[in-house]
Amino acid sequence: MKIEDLKKESFTLEKKQAYSLDLALISLRLAIKAYFSTYKANPTYLGIINSKALHNTKAADNHHTTDFCEASTETIFHFQHFAELSCKKILRDVHPLLCDVAIKKPLVLYKLLKNESLTADESQSVKSIEFSETLENLIVLINKKALIDHDKLSFIIEHKETLKALNDLRNRISHRGLFIMRYKALDIFIGKYIFPFVIAMTDHCYPNSTRNYWFPKKTACSIDPIHEIITECNLTAPNHKKIALLKEMGRASYENPLEIEANTDKTVGLTFSELFNERTKKRAVQVANFEQTEGNRIKIKCPVCGMPTLIIYKETHCDDDDGTYFDYAYEAKCECCTFSIHYDVDIPDEYEKFGIENYWNDL
Repeated sequence: MKIEDLKKESFTLEKKQAYSLDLALISLRLAIKAYFSTYKANPTYLGIINSKALHNTKAADNHHTTDFCEASTETIFHFQHFAELSCKKILRDVHPLLCDVAIKKPLVLYKLLKNESLTADESQSVKSIEFSETLENLIVLINKKALIDHDKLSFIIEHKETLKALNDLRNRISHRGLFIMRYKALDIFIGKYIFPFVIAMTDHCYPNSTRNYWFPKKTACSIDPIHEIITECNLTAPNHKKIALLKEMGRASYENPLEIEANTDKTVGLTFSELFNERTKKRAVQVANFEQTEGNRIKIKCPVCGMPTLIIYKETHCDDDDGTYFDYAYEAKCECCTFSIHYDVDIPDEYEKFGIENYWNDL
């Protein structure tokens, strides 16, 4: 097939499951998953960054792994894409010509004016304005109270500088290919500025049912990683070791293979989801039981998937001063949902109320 023919082999996103799947929400899901993976992509960074051996920022920069750079780049790209498409959605819902340009195509322009559907070829001829112009147009219309629901769009004004910064970061990566946001800076930027915008935008633009697609699965311990990270990042001195724990919970919640079981009537047979879960649980428990038999390890309940498949890995250490031996835990890893943290991650005491033990001290 020729390239032009291949370009025509596409389809529009319409109804999928119980909601309308939107490319903006696809980008949002990808962005959150990428951000949550930044701890796993650089698991030893928090321990290294506090080392006395690192005397300057440049030395610390060398400890950002390639995997982290990939995840950081994907985070910025996809959050910017979500923001751009969502802002354009607000304008298009009023009228397509607020963000689409088709001046040199009279028939296409006519159809846009009449809100008529375009053919695939006609859609190709329509040019969309840049995000910076989209944001500027949207803010003017909100400030002038030209939009029917302008009072509900005040969050756009509140997050104006955040959106400009996000677009600048995306452009620095896209056009120059040189810029990677540092680990701790990325935490603050996403947790303090981007996540609040995401919550406000999704509440306004998308049905609540879409959360089933982009929002992380509920954790077994009932901790909401996104809102917990927002809270932590708004503190004067955020604890990045605690944020690392929350990011890994979020990442693992997306990876959690267990399906949500909707069947509460135990008088009927197992649903497909329950049958699938039983097989997955059995396999995970078998692997965890095997891992437990290898060396100095214990098996407990995972805070993300709720399965008794979290393995605490321990080592025996000899004290240099008095020659006594003691065990210490250095890693916790779930064989079901892949939740995995190292000893340099903080487990707050207040999380005991969620049933999370301090794996490094209490076991």
